[in-house]
Amino acid sequence: MDPRRSGTSSFYDNVPPPGLNTHHPRPSSSSQRYQDYPATANASGAASTRGRRDSAASGQLLQQGRAGTPGGGYNSTSYTNAGRSEPVKGWDDEEMGLGAGARPHSPGTPNEPEGWDVYADFNNAGPKYSSAYAQDNAYQPLDHPHPKGAGGDAASLSNPGTPGHVEMVTVPALGAEWKSSELAAMTSSGKRAARASERGAAWTAWRRGNKGMCGIPWLTRKFLTFFFFFLIIAVGITLAFVLPRVPGFALSVDTPLANATGDFAKSIPTLFVSAPAANFSFPALAVLQLNTGSSFLPLHLSQFKAQVSDSQTGRVVATGELASQVVKAKAFVPLSIPMNFSYTSINSSDQTWINWHSACQNPINIVGNKRPGVNFVLSISYYIRGLLGQQHTSTDVLNANCPIVLPTNSA
Repeated sequence: MDPRRSGTSSFYDNVPPPGLNTHHPRPSSSSQRYQDYPATANASGAASTRGRRDSAASGQLLQQGRAGTPGGGYNSTSYTNAGRSEPVKGWDDEEMGLGAGARPHSPGTPNEPEGWDVYADFNNAGPKYSSAYAQDNAYQPLDHPHPKGAGGDAASLSNPGTPGHVEMVTVPALGAEWKSSELAAMTSSGKRAARASERGAAWTAWRRGNKGMCGIPWLTRKFLTFFFFFLIIAVGITLAFVLPRVPGFALSVDTPLANATGDFAKSIPTLFVSAPAANFSFPALAVLQLNTGSSFLPLHLSQFKAQVSDSQTGRVVATGELASQVVKAKAFVPLSIPMNFSYTSINSSDQTWINWHSACQNPINIVGNKRPGVNFVLSISYYIRGLLGQQHTSTDVLNANCPIVLPTNSA
């Protein structure tokens, strides 16, 4: 006996442990223990003759064989117990179906099906785990709820027990359910919030100069800043030339009020009456001069209205209107407004009637043949095309001559 070998029986000893199958001696050659696993199928497609046992079965057999051997050998008492013992294959499983030197099954022992070995599965030399333990079919045929009868017609609904077959293919598993954020994004408010977020992101990118406006790459913030700067300057210069200016008005110094002519003079009677009610009426023209020197384009005047009121009493004594006029720019334009003087009072002691009667009476009736002048205020209102609102202007006239001369017999 080799002194280097232990006297305790081992899994790799020539003598098997007591209680196990000993019909055939264990091969002593160590090379046979490490020989390659034979192919599972020959060239003709025949399955390998090697037989295996299940790991659990082999472990149970090994435990049964060594139940009476205390300590030593291949059992749980020869080393520190680290927990639950896993079943391992017995020596009989390792030597069954080794090829040419394999021993046959013992007489009276039924041929067991080929088992699964992890080493053979890894080396592609034995059966796969899926072929040994897994289901072969991916789906199971089921009975058809409405099978066809013997004559080929569909079975009646009143006979649901008629045999039939329906094949259910494997249906892919459903994906993850919608998250709350995804459900919120699919609502109208979520879509509005998404669009608002996109607009906000686009606005932020444009303000930082990273993106153009309206999908135009060069329409950046810097470009628009310079563009609007020069545009404002151009608009300001243009308005300085094309924007109309309010013209200046001035009355004639010598004759602010002149005699009316033409049809207008004939349409209004000239009279001064002191009784029973004091009144007077006569036509006249207000002679003006417009100064359009500040305008670069012609002016369009419309709804031109004027009125004359007594400076002392403030009573209105005359009104007049003028049709729309177009006056030249950079010029002094004369303008005559037809005025209708008409005033009525209770009696001849009215101060307004006295002032205008004294200024318009015949000089023969006055000592020194010199009539006194009249003081009045001329107010003008009009519109200029291109400017908003109505324009107003007024001027005070002192010691103006009356445009008419009353007859000597006038009261």
